[in-house]
Amino acid sequence: MLNNKDFPPLPSDKDSQNHRTTHQAQKLEVPKRHPNATMDDLPDELILRILEYLPFPDVDDPYQSIDNSQLTNLALGQLSATNRRLHNIVSEQLYASFRSSVCAPYLFLRTMISNRHAAHQVRSISFKYGPYACCRGGRYVPSIADRKVVKEGLKALEIPGWKDWATDCNDQVAEEMLYASILMHTPNVTSLTIDDGTVPYKIPKWLELVRRAVSRTPFGRVHWFPNLQTIEIDVGPLKLRHLAPLFRLPSLRKLQLDGLVELGVNGKEDLPGVIPHSSPIEELLLPGCLLQTKVLGKMLLSCRRLKTFEHEYSDTKYVYQGSGEQYWRASNSVEDENEDENEHEARPLDFDTLATYLQYHSKSLNTLILSREMKDHPSFFYTPEALRTLGDLQSFPALTHLVIELRLLLDVNAKRPKKLSEHLPLALKTISFYMGGDDRKRGWMALLEEMIASHGTSFLSLEEFTLFCRAPWRRDYDWEQLRKRFLDVGVTFHKIVDVDTDTDSDSDIDDTDSDEWD
Repeated sequence: MLNNKDFPPLPSDKDSQNHRTTHQAQKLEVPKRHPNATMDDLPDELILRILEYLPFPDVDDPYQSIDNSQLTNLALGQLSATNRRLHNIVSEQLYASFRSSVCAPYLFLRTMISNRHAAHQVRSISFKYGPYACCRGGRYVPSIADRKVVKEGLKALEIPGWKDWATDCNDQVAEEMLYASILMHTPNVTSLTIDDGTVPYKIPKWLELVRRAVSRTPFGRVHWFPNLQTIEIDVGPLKLRHLAPLFRLPSLRKLQLDGLVELGVNGKEDLPGVIPHSSPIEELLLPGCLLQTKVLGKMLLSCRRLKTFEHEYSDTKYVYQGSGEQYWRASNSVEDENEDENEHEARPLDFDTLATYLQYHSKSLNTLILSREMKDHPSFFYTPEALRTLGDLQSFPALTHLVIELRLLLDVNAKRPKKLSEHLPLALKTISFYMGGDDRKRGWMALLEEMIASHGTSFLSLEEFTLFCRAPWRRDYDWEQLRKRFLDVGVTFHKIVDVDTDTDSDSDIDDTDSDEWD
């Protein structure tokens, strides 16, 4: 038999029961059950649990499935329109994020202006430029009432030229104006993701807002991005000198610049207005970038206390975007026709000098990720600069996660190569090594053997070791034995093979087989 004590009231029911006396409660009749129960009959807690099964947009993953986000927005929108109670329950999820590929920018802006509470709930904003930038629903034609809402909203901000700004938004002259207007009305945004593209202005409007914020230049009643902590940009036409204000934003903690290309020092400051060791950025991520050593050094020197640094040295965008090298030379020298064109040639990164810049963050850095991917400049791996190593990392006591190409760490071809235990700090928990194409002929296996043997003294904190290698390697070593040896000292070992490199004619191994152990 069931007892009432086995089913205590939910929090949402307590308030309605507190004002009732026991005598009154006993007199209440049991409500008649509706033949068809609806979602509105459920308690708040159960509705929230049901909503957890919807594929909510992940604010940390702006590139997730568009279809899932559209279905989620449709479901939440229908629930929100049902009644005020359901609207109050789902509004936080409904307005938590904006993605231009899912939500129509104009309609979202209209909502932000007319509903200040909803505007304050927005935490993540993601937008892109170009023909596929906006949602699939087609261009929205605003009504007279819509145009009035947008006009009054921009007027209330008291920004200079608000009439022209409102006209451009209502006529949807460029999505750039709509994106900037959305940003002006969402003061609590914490994450901003941008797929950079061509805009009809010298500087994108969103970046102009950040410039005014960091310089504290009055711009009507627009906020100064007090909560913006993460910015991720897939870089297009923008250059580092344009992005300099991001390094001065007080609230920013994570900056990711994908595909940034900077081909040398052209006499102008790469980070104008940025004082060394002044930026509050703690995570600097530079995947797929081609940066000269001095440029990269300026970025590292600008940060006060880096905790995470990632740099993938890649020439992919340099080679394949525009017209290759000539495109980048032209785009970099347009401001100074007297520059030497050789100043804009791709050069190998000097890792010895990079190590000097990293030393400024030796006490705080806990994650270091360094790799290289050269499509059209493989010779860069063998230049004097590239053959230099980072050297000793034992001066980084806080380093717990390391991903690096082994040859960048030490010279395994040396007559008396140093041991890994002489290069790595004691606090490391995870290590991942990338192995080059000809590293299979070198003495790296002896380094791993020494690493296992010295686990009890030099790698006490190590929990996981990953080896990224080429497909032909799988025939060269007894990987199962190596895995067991790591397991004996309490370390999980993973071997991840790049199957695209298996070009040997005598290969009889199925590339679909799993090469990773859990």
